[in-house]
Amino acid sequence: MRRLLACSLAVLAVALAAAAPAGAVTVVHTWHANLDGDSHRELVQLVKNATSPIGHRWLRVVDRAGGTRVFARISPRVEFMTVSDVKVEDMNARPSRDEVFYFGNIGGTAGSPTYAGIRGWNGQRVHRFWTYAPPYPKLRHNGHTYSYDSVTIKLTQLASAHDPALEINLHQEELTGSPIQSTKPIGMVGSSGCINIDACCCDGAVRP
Repeated sequence: MRRLLACSLAVLAVALAAAAPAGAVTVVHTWHANLDGDSHRELVQLVKNATSPIGHRWLRVVDRAGGTRVFARISPRVEFMTVSDVKVEDMNARPSRDEVFYFGNIGGTAGSPTYAGIRGWNGQRVHRFWTYAPPYPKLRHNGHTYSYDSVTIKLTQLASAHDPALEINLHQEELTGSPIQSTKPIGMVGSSGCINIDACCCDGAVRP
């Protein structure tokens, strides 16, 4: 569990564009929020492109500077990110300023790389409050090493924290198991409910 207020604040410079980024994109959803504390609200947009066979999705901020529209990407490009994976609200009890939480992955299956973070915007730069992305730490327990398998991340309000800011609840699953060994020839069958390899849809797979 990590506290948002305890996270270090890094400033990531962003090149400001006077026009929309190159390439055709579709806006999936738009949130209206006051990210920089000024007199008007910015747009936070979940957008996608039409790259074949699998498109990508990401978040961007749309603001105005000197009467010109400004676009800034605030999340990595992933294959899977839905509206419910994004939250736009005041997360650290800072008055009159919202932050953006996102959660997405590449692959859409167990063990797929997951990307999450909390971002802010001050009208000129993206603030990187917290980031979860590869490479993931290996977990060691009782002499064994466990690799990343999947993760669940939730924003929660813990009464025990005695603080109006939200907390980050992170649970990283472990990849466990052992090799199958035999002194005699054996046959095996393996299966997966969903395999997504450079395709838009899930394919079943069975290997002897």
